[in-house]
Amino acid sequence: MTSKPSSSPDPDARPQRRTFTAEFKARILAEYDAAPDAAARGAILRRERLYGSHILDWRKARDAGAAAGPETR
Repeated sequence: MTSKPSSSPDPDARPQRRTFTAEFKARILAEYDAAPDAAARGAILRRERLYGSHILDWRKARDAGAAAGPETR
């Protein structure tokens, strides 16, 4: 299989970093935590194109926010 060179208009352009909403993170964490086994959790990560480190970071942030209580502005 041969690959074609990228047809990007600007070869020096950097890809945009994805951003995730709080609702998306909460939904994925709930689905991940409810998964029955490692195969199901891996399938979720592959489907959403995520890494396990995303889950760890999001879980840590969620737990820190829950321990700190509601934020007042």
